Amino acid sequence: MYGRSSSARSSLTRCLRVADFMANKPMPEDTLPVSAASDDDRAHLRGRSRQEAQHRVSVEGQALQRRSLDLGFLHNSTITLNMLPNEIFVSIIRHAVSGEDTMAWITRTMGVCRHWRETIIRTPLLWTDIRLSGNMQFSALCLTRSSGATINWYVSEAHVRPPPLDWYSATGSLLALHHTRIKHMRIYLEATITPLVQLYWQLSTIALPVLVSMDLTAVAGLSTQWIPSYLPSLRRLSLHRLSVDVTHLPLSQLTSLDLNNVDLPSRSLASLLDVLKACTSLQRFVYEDTDDMPINELPVAADNRVSLPHIRHFCITATSAHTSSLLVHILLAKQTRVVLYPNDFHPPQDENHIPVLNTFLPRDSAYWPAMKDLTHIMVWWYARDGLTIYADHETTEFWELRPWRSLDYVNLGTDTDELSPVPALVIEHLQIDWPYPSCTAEPLRAVVEELGDFFPVSAKTFVLRGYAEEIPTETWTEP
Repeated sequence: MYGRSSSARSSLTRCLRVADFMANKPMPEDTLPVSAASDDDRAHLRGRSRQEAQHRVSVEGQALQRRSLDLGFLHNSTITLNMLPNEIFVSIIRHAVSGEDTMAWITRTMGVCRHWRETIIRTPLLWTDIRLSGNMQFSALCLTRSSGATINWYVSEAHVRPPPLDWYSATGSLLALHHTRIKHMRIYLEATITPLVQLYWQLSTIALPVLVSMDLTAVAGLSTQWIPSYLPSLRRLSLHRLSVDVTHLPLSQLTSLDLNNVDLPSRSLASLLDVLKACTSLQRFVYEDTDDMPINELPVAADNRVSLPHIRHFCITATSAHTSSLLVHILLAKQTRVVLYPNDFHPPQDENHIPVLNTFLPRDSAYWPAMKDLTHIMVWWYARDGLTIYADHETTEFWELRPWRSLDYVNLGTDTDELSPVPALVIEHLQIDWPYPSCTAEPLRAVVEELGDFFPVSAKTFVLRGYAEEIPTETWTEP
């Protein structure tokens, strides 16, 4: 067996030597290809060894590939889309990639062609989304390619497990290095990472001179004292589940404020009114309080009213009682659009008259002058979806086209965000826990009986949906 293997190896060695010898000998004239080679190719290959011929063919093949790519690049540059000015092309790309997967979409788009790849790489504005929950090397690459442009700083995805310690130090170093470039910041901090982020980021000692908007969510254990005190450009602030220190926030310069289940001092109405009183430039306010702990109903003077003359959008999600106690202390502008999501509604145990709107909606139009001008009214009630009310003083496309006439038209609550403009008054998802067995139309009848307390009698449009056939005509004609 050994002798046979040794003989085979010797034969293979001889064959390789012969092949090497033949490869270095000039190729015979009759072995040159006829159809595949031009006269110039044949002249260059004549008298050369096979190795030399292979090398030359390989070099020329690579040159042809490069030339083919260059021609493809030139061809793509003549396509109508690619002939657009770079500013327009980049604007189209930016609109197409807006969303959570911006960088993933951009990296895929770079593979379309070399023209797109080079344009994207050379455009700093397409590399400004810095998502620190993912690959830190990619974040560093984005910071480099953004080339001094203002950036968006995101920690928005929940971690499956707490990140390693070097993540905190790396992100803290990037923050210290690029803090003057951060224009938008959206941070989601879980309870597991909050203590270490506070330690490594030292955000309270860093200036953010160009920061325009901040969206900060903390699952537990974070106060607004962690937010930098020098925020001269901040206009939009959104806080979720933070302890709010009113004295530490630049409230007077804000045009938009979202407070979502925040911990105000003593959880009192007075604290919330103090916040709004300090927001002298506010145009948009969204407040949500869905915590089980009731708000501290400390007495607030009846004449303690907060005027919001610039407000355009005012949205409250809270219990009916909390909504009522807040609204009676707010003076809204006539142009304000009011959106209310009252929850946990339990009407009084009175079979003769059960108020619904009167439990949370002030009758005095002084708090909102537009109330007396709402001449288009729609009331929608289904037991599963709750109560929805639209009211408007403008004859918008929604009221002109009357889409609700179709039996296929779905509950209004699913379409509010799609309406433009949003009606002046929106009350949605009001679930009514009726105190005694009755027909399904009772909540709708009770609301219809109250409409005259709030809206003018000269309504131009009045629409009822949901069990309306069970309401006597004299009831719905009264408003």
